[in-house]
Amino acid sequence: MGRLEIGGFYNLVNPRLWHQQQVDPRAVNLRFHQEITMANLIEELSAQARALPAADRVRLAEELLATVHEPDGDVEAAWDEEIRIRIADIDAGTAKLIPAEEVFAQVRRLMN
Repeated sequence: MGRLEIGGFYNLVNPRLWHQQQVDPRAVNLRFHQEITMANLIEELSAQARALPAADRVRLAEELLATVHEPDGDVEAAWDEEIRIRIADIDAGTAKLIPAEEVFAQVRRLMN
C-alpha cells in the first residue's frame, strides 16, 4: 500500500477518492479523528485562555512564545550587560530619567 499523501481536507473526507490514492480507510479515520481532536483541543484552550484576566493572558502568551523561539545566548548576554549599565547609570545619578507621564504625553502628541 502506498504512503498516505492527502492533498486536502476534501480528499480526507471523500471516500470515493481513497482508491485513487491507495489509502487505507482506517488510517484516514485515525488521522481525521486526530486532526478533529487537536482542533477541538486548540479551540477549547483558546476559549479558556481568552477568559483569563489580561495579565494572565500576557503571561501565558510569553510562556508559549518562549517554547517556540529559543533564546540566543549572545542576545541575552548583551541585554544583561545593557541592564547592568543602565542600573549603574541610575545608581550613579548620571542617567536622565523622564517621568512616565511625560513620556506618554509625548507619545500621544506624536500619534495625533
